[in-house]
Amino acid sequence: MMADVYVDGMYILHQIRLGDWGMKYWMAGECTGGGALAFAPGGEYFADARSDYTIAIRRTRDWRRERLLEGHTALVTDLAYSPDGSRLASAARDGTVRVWQTATGRLLLTLSGEAESVESVAFSPDGALLAAGTGSGEVRIWRVEDGSLAQTLSGGGWTVNAVAFSPDGAHLAAASADGRLSLWAVSDWQSMPSPAGASGEWLSLAFSPNGNWMAVGSAEGTIAVWQTSDWSLAGTLSGHTGAVRSLAFSHDSLLLASGSADNTLRLWKVEGWEFMQILGAHTGRVMDVVFHPRESLLLSAGDDGKILSWVPRGRVVRQFPPGSIGIVLGMSFSRDGSLLATGSADGAVRIWRTSDGYPLHYMLGHWSSVESVAFSPDGSLLASGADDATVRIWDVATGEQRRLLTDHDNSIWSVAFSPDGSLLATGSADRTVKVWSTETWQVLRTLPALPDYVWNVAFSPDGTMLGAGCGDGYIRIWDTQTWEMTHQIGGIGAYAAVVAFSPDNTHVARAGWDGVIRLYRIEDETLVHTLSGHTDKVWSISFSPDGSLLASASFDETVRIWRVEDGRLLRTLPAAADWSWAGPNAMAELTGEADARVFTVAFSPDGWWLAGGLGDGTVVWWGLLRWDMSPESILTPTRTPTPTR
Repeated sequence: MMADVYVDGMYILHQIRLGDWGMKYWMAGECTGGGALAFAPGGEYFADARSDYTIAIRRTRDWRRERLLEGHTALVTDLAYSPDGSRLASAARDGTVRVWQTATGRLLLTLSGEAESVESVAFSPDGALLAAGTGSGEVRIWRVEDGSLAQTLSGGGWTVNAVAFSPDGAHLAAASADGRLSLWAVSDWQSMPSPAGASGEWLSLAFSPNGNWMAVGSAEGTIAVWQTSDWSLAGTLSGHTGAVRSLAFSHDSLLLASGSADNTLRLWKVEGWEFMQILGAHTGRVMDVVFHPRESLLLSAGDDGKILSWVPRGRVVRQFPPGSIGIVLGMSFSRDGSLLATGSADGAVRIWRTSDGYPLHYMLGHWSSVESVAFSPDGSLLASGADDATVRIWDVATGEQRRLLTDHDNSIWSVAFSPDGSLLATGSADRTVKVWSTETWQVLRTLPALPDYVWNVAFSPDGTMLGAGCGDGYIRIWDTQTWEMTHQIGGIGAYAAVVAFSPDNTHVARAGWDGVIRLYRIEDETLVHTLSGHTDKVWSISFSPDGSLLASASFDETVRIWRVEDGRLLRTLPAAADWSWAGPNAMAELTGEADARVFTVAFSPDGWWLAGGLGDGTVVWWGLLRWDMSPESILTPTRTPTPTR
């Protein structure tokens, strides 16, 4: 299944599953020609070289072009970001290396020599030096500060196709078309013995981020890998039927990707150098491959004019170590997506780093189940509400408790910050909604008593409305300027209404114990869509950041994804599909009795991931191929093991 979307002057085609890694989307209409790619150090941007000799800098999240760099007069062959991301270097067959300021697109330096072409370029890890491999067989080293030539090294009589500094900055390696593999000590530029054990017409080279490995690709289709501790040959990888034009290691040094003239990419496990998968969607030679510096995302560029984006599918993408020993009841992403907070039936609040699942804080204070957690918009504070009738305010940086709020008389089931961070709303089983000042932490307003428990509170994204889901099945909405109730929506069938506002502030979704989600237009309270399919209570709903999707979490052990535009069920994600997970170098075994009821669900702020909190204390992650949303298609969840503490 494929669908066309027109974005930024290009057709983007979105394609479905291709093995364990799937294509996220691809870009055509602006032929990449040389196929050079580079990620900025933080991964927020990437650069690609175009057939008209220009370079585009794009946002990774949506591929929108931010800058267009013009100046080269021939094919751009290689790109490299400086370690701090402030500069981008480009090599071209016009014989120059150009250094650009990434914030403005201003040309800072034009570096040249006697060579007619420059094939490769690399910054030193400290950003002070820039190395380039030339068509004349030289490696030139420039000082980035002033563009002065620091050194000229001989890389052989033929073209130097690839250069790379070791991650510790101690060595510079160069791969040449005449089969020479050169190594120099950066401290004095003395030549070192060439790694032995393999030969070929070398085209590509990459060091692993941990510095343990150096991989080199050949025109014969093989990849030689050396262990850098003693420069012994670790293995030769074969399988490609065309020249290996590009190599890249994943940010965690667990995977190696290779791009070939046989029109395919291959993925290899570093542990044991085991072949994993072929990714074959290019219709031309794969000229470059790059991994995201922090995420499980791979880009490839071909001379077919396409840039393709790949993400893991049906595999563990992020694993959280053992955590909760009770139901995960509340969950919240920080606005930048770097942190995830969870509240659990064991009374603990936890903050996790989403990039690798590292537990940053384990916070105790509540003496009963934590029902809800919410980050402040600036990410400095975390609020938690619990069955002990208290709200606790935590310092995200230190994990220390900053405030204790005790004005409620019963369980607090929901907490929510206003978009500007000035207010905190709390909903309670005492049938009240309270609004607090985050400056004084005093109650500014207690909204009129409601006829049943308040299960859920939420501010609209623009902050003009506050909604509350009540046990009588109604959603009530107040104007945050006058605090007058402006809407009372629902009341059909469901008990324990859950509320969520659409990102554009025009619609509100309501769910409850009847397993049905209803979408209303706020202005006239019109029921727009009725989303049916769950077979048990719906406890949580979440809009995707762009408002196109709605996720619902249920006691029927599934999360369902609906298309907001027409109410169509796009995908059913079974939380109980597979309780074991396998990473590249680790294995965990589920212990204890599984409880796959899904109590809470949330989209990550970038919309790439969906997290769910389960009844047995685990957090399940789904890697969403956002453009692969067919009703018959089902993703397998990734899951953290049932914990012990």
